Amino acid sequence: MLVKDWMTENVVTLEEDETLEKAFKLLEDFRTFRKIPITKDGKLTGIITLTDIKGLLPYKAKEIIKDPKFEEFFQELKNIPIKQVMTKDPIYTYPDETIEKASVIMLENKVSGLPVVDRTHRVVGIITETDIFRFYTLVSGVYFAPYLMGALIGCVDDIKSIRDVLNNKIGAKISSIIMWDALFLLSHDTNLKDVMVRFQVSKILSDVESMVKEAFSDYETIKVLFVRKDTIEDVPSRRWK
Repeated sequence: MLVKDWMTENVVTLEEDETLEKAFKLLEDFRTFRKIPITKDGKLTGIITLTDIKGLLPYKAKEIIKDPKFEEFFQELKNIPIKQVMTKDPIYTYPDETIEKASVIMLENKVSGLPVVDRTHRVVGIITETDIFRFYTLVSGVYFAPYLMGALIGCVDDIKSIRDVLNNKIGAKISSIIMWDALFLLSHDTNLKDVMVRFQVSKILSDVESMVKEAFSDYETIKVLFVRKDTIEDVPSRRWK
């Protein structure tokens, strides 16, 4: 998957000579985004967040914002250009980079989002940790298949056996299969591979976990670690209104 398939397009940007007041109002009024790419003549030069602006305030900024006696401070925001406070030369990515690489950039640099620019350095979008979560959640299949089986396998060929067993013995429909080298989990044999399989069943079964473990009991190279069912209907939602 590429960044362009998951990024937010038509992103709000501001020119670096505009005021902090304008940036503050945008970030306060539109809580769906937490950072604004800053440009000069349309090309990326910086990024600014609400935290950057509130960092100019004294301690306990949240309470101070509500205090009328600090109105004078906010009047000063009208006189301060964004370029004086923004993070200059921010890390960015391109629309044709992969989601995985963008994730690594964010993780290694401890940032929650990246401006997306074209090859002329013009901002074409932004990708955030929320977009990464959305990508992973959809790819994992949890929205479509409630059951998750975790297993260790000896070789890639075991994937076919997993598919056949779940289909034929359990009557399961597989939604996704994710596999990686078990060396990332130090407690496991590094010659093995971890597999996560999302699936759904077409009929009501009394004990899916026991059935799955029993179905793989004769396979020496497939070790079922767990089977569990996720219920997402009761997941709370606290979106900004």
